[in-house]
Amino acid sequence: MWLSLLTAAWAADPPTPEALASAWAAVTPVIAAEGRLPLPPLSAKHWQDIADGEVVKLRMDGGAGADRAVGVGWLPYPIDAVWVGVLDDVHDDLVSGLSETWLPGTVPGHKVLYQHLDLPRPFSDRHWVIIIENTRRLYAVSGGAVWERTWDLDPRGDAALQDVPPGFVEGFDTAIVTPVNEGGWYLVPAEGGVLVVYQVRTVVGGNIPDELIVRYALATLDELIAHVGELAARAPNHYVGDHYGIVRPDGAEIPRW
Repeated sequence: MWLSLLTAAWAADPPTPEALASAWAAVTPVIAAEGRLPLPPLSAKHWQDIADGEVVKLRMDGGAGADRAVGVGWLPYPIDAVWVGVLDDVHDDLVSGLSETWLPGTVPGHKVLYQHLDLPRPFSDRHWVIIIENTRRLYAVSGGAVWERTWDLDPRGDAALQDVPPGFVEGFDTAIVTPVNEGGWYLVPAEGGVLVVYQVRTVVGGNIPDELIVRYALATLDELIAHVGELAARAPNHYVGDHYGIVRPDGAEIPRW
């Protein structure tokens, strides 16, 4: 029940499974037509669990390589606040042991990001450069009903690592570059809160089995989405004053509280 206390604090009346399912069904055609991420198969039982404050965890076929780990939950916050929680990597890391820095080419709505994951011995650290983008067209075609943000490896491959500032992390020279790292978020306003769909597919290479990574990703989905809820809850006190601007998928800057 990772989300139960959060939901109780922000929403006097929890959502019904029927209302959540209806909100999702209303946007699935446009997601299927314009979205970059696949649609997760959600049953009536899943919607009941989500309405009860749970994060539904799904394993989807990823094609060649590792499967896709998918988490679906509902957060009782305005979508601007949830979006700030997802995007504000400068002031919080959603993954433990992860160091990251923006690279040249980063502009609002399009981020070039270096990430370095510190792993315990005997495993070698992993690192990569990803391109993260907001899906402007999906937002426009849906009338703002679907907010999508996706990432994939920088198409430059290892050459992208040359832009990482020297000395940014220890172990840079011995870290292994991950051959697959992709995923993203769907946010859909629903019942006074937000349906949150998170997806990730990773192959880390080396001597770490793909199956172990998929199982780890599935095990941490509820904690990840709950933490986004915590960041959304602090947004009215954090995203204020001279905080750097965060934009919606259409490029409009979210007003500070």
